Amino acid sequence: MRNSELARRQRLPKTLSRDVYWEEPSVAQGLSYKTKDGIAILSVNQDPGHLSGQVIDSIGAALCRAQAEGVLAVVIAGEGDGFPDGPPLSEILSDVTVESLGKLCSRVACSDLPVVAVMQGAVCGGALSLALSTHARVAQVGTRIGFKEIEWGLCPFAGATQRLSRILGAGPAIELMLSGRLVPAEHVDVAPLFERLVGDNLMDAAIGLARDLAVQSRANNRRSEAEAAGLSDPIQYQRAVAGARKGVLSAEAKAIVDCVEAAQLLTMEAGQAFETSSFHVLRESSRAAALVHVAQAEAFFLTARHPAPKDVVVFGDSRMARGVAIACLDAGARVHLAERAEGGAGRLVKEIEKVNTQEVAAGHTSAEHAQARLSRLSGGRLEEVIGSGEIVIEAGGFPLSAMGDVADLLTSATGPEIPVLLGSNVALRGGAMAHLFGGRVLGGAFQPPPQLARLVELVVPDAVSAEAVIRSEALARAMRKVVLHVAPRNGCLLQTLVSRFFAAAEWCVLQGASPLEVDRALGWRAGPFAMMDREGLGTQSARLAAINGHERENSLNSALLAVGRDGIANGRGYYRYDDNGQNPRADPEADALVARWRDVEADRQGPVAEEIRQRILLALVSVGLELMEGGVIGRAAEVDLAAIHGLGMPRSSGGPMKWAENAGLIRVRKALERFSASDPRLWQISPILDDRIKDGTRFGD
Repeated sequence: MRNSELARRQRLPKTLSRDVYWEEPSVAQGLSYKTKDGIAILSVNQDPGHLSGQVIDSIGAALCRAQAEGVLAVVIAGEGDGFPDGPPLSEILSDVTVESLGKLCSRVACSDLPVVAVMQGAVCGGALSLALSTHARVAQVGTRIGFKEIEWGLCPFAGATQRLSRILGAGPAIELMLSGRLVPAEHVDVAPLFERLVGDNLMDAAIGLARDLAVQSRANNRRSEAEAAGLSDPIQYQRAVAGARKGVLSAEAKAIVDCVEAAQLLTMEAGQAFETSSFHVLRESSRAAALVHVAQAEAFFLTARHPAPKDVVVFGDSRMARGVAIACLDAGARVHLAERAEGGAGRLVKEIEKVNTQEVAAGHTSAEHAQARLSRLSGGRLEEVIGSGEIVIEAGGFPLSAMGDVADLLTSATGPEIPVLLGSNVALRGGAMAHLFGGRVLGGAFQPPPQLARLVELVVPDAVSAEAVIRSEALARAMRKVVLHVAPRNGCLLQTLVSRFFAAAEWCVLQGASPLEVDRALGWRAGPFAMMDREGLGTQSARLAAINGHERENSLNSALLAVGRDGIANGRGYYRYDDNGQNPRADPEADALVARWRDVEADRQGPVAEEIRQRILLALVSVGLELMEGGVIGRAAEVDLAAIHGLGMPRSSGGPMKWAENAGLIRVRKALERFSASDPRLWQISPILDDRIKDGTRFGD
């Protein structure tokens, strides 16, 4: 602010500067400044709506202005219905914003003026760090707080680990930061953070509290009292820290627990320095780089850019139709079930009612949410409900031969602006259905079960209308799905990855490794052979036939299927299942079948664990590049998300393409060249890889 302008304001009559609203919006800096009854109100504008580096600097300048104008206290809020978001992830990765927010929080905490945070909506990460630095917090009922940093391989920053632990104590602080969940402000564990919880008149309550603190001249005394509360029982504090250290902790979880212990052992200044050092070490790790990559990719493919349809017609009465209907209901849409056969809609409604009852009984949802879900559900014959939808989703489980007639039926019964999303057969036969897509018809490959799985692939040909894509994508994102765009191809993206994944695993077994050794070498929650048991061994045969036009002769799966081993469904596959499919056990009979299929010397030395892992991951990298080169997908990150959400690849790996980048593309090429000698089909070298190496760029560039 210019000195002349500050001088002018200091000459304003006292009643004008303090007893009425007075405002000069600072839109360029993302912050507006008001005064009311001697209280300065700092509101972060909805644009940008988050604590960018510029907004952080503006808040610091506004605190100077408030001090100079002689206000009684300061209130920090966000415009509209929420507290400002924390710094975006891209800025958290830079030293400047993290350092600036840390300095701002220290300045707020040490301010002679009482500073009150007005909290509503979801307050997490760096925004919660700022709120914790204030002298008091007022929250609206329903406000949720939490820290997402652990999902990015990081620890909270800007003094959050120190202030939270000093106020709540070690146990609740560790739980909040390690869980990554958002907790209601009403929850008993976080209630000490809030001076007041109100249902309405939030700003008035905050101004009243700020005035009370100013009159009592006890802002910093109150902070000392609040921060002493969490340290009042040192023995219990240490027990909570020791309990949190039991078991195997990730690097970020260990850092959080260490920071919480530091809050008890060190001064505030030294504790903040310890937290900052821990944050920087984590941020430079390959694990954090992988987790941040996944988070940024998900944000790109999850972020809603257009309003979602409010009325959806679901055609069919299959299990898939039930799952799609529930997903649409949970997205807030009204769902109109169009039955395939007489009575199908009524049966599906009853099934959804049963699902509701089970979820309420298990505590997975509230009775109110379940009832609201059912209130938006209706059904009937196709001709009765087809006109009700802004989009039509086909989920009838029709055979491939019938899909042309189904597409004609749905397009003829709907207006020219209504998108039709075909679901049956798309995951495996998207290429064979390419002639059906175009105009307002596209494909939707929902990963089962549709109401729970995070992934959906939209089959988008060049000829499809932009409006159809926008509306379909908006609905899927309202369902909280990761939406990937693929060109028509048998297997789309996910099933093609699965096919290559299983084929590479089978190659390792052919060379002498056991299925158990392959699963263990990969180190995932479920390895390829446990996954095949779960989905049924016959599924891979159908997948290969669809993608390649034929099933591979003498496959390992076919050898086990020939003797009636189909996985969990009948209790026998690559493993034995004696307890309803919960715990796979090694099965000597299956091992003997594998050995006979392999038809090599019993003492043959198979590939070691590291080679198994590299071969399987590089097979995924190879097919990912193949799909990019063929124009089936546009981004390497889509391969990563499909592997994480579809194959169960750990998030901390970043997905196969990010793993390859971290390993080094030159090393990846050398390994592919070496492996391709044994099977060029599985380990191809793509021109894209050579181009990236030549240009010195990454897959994501």
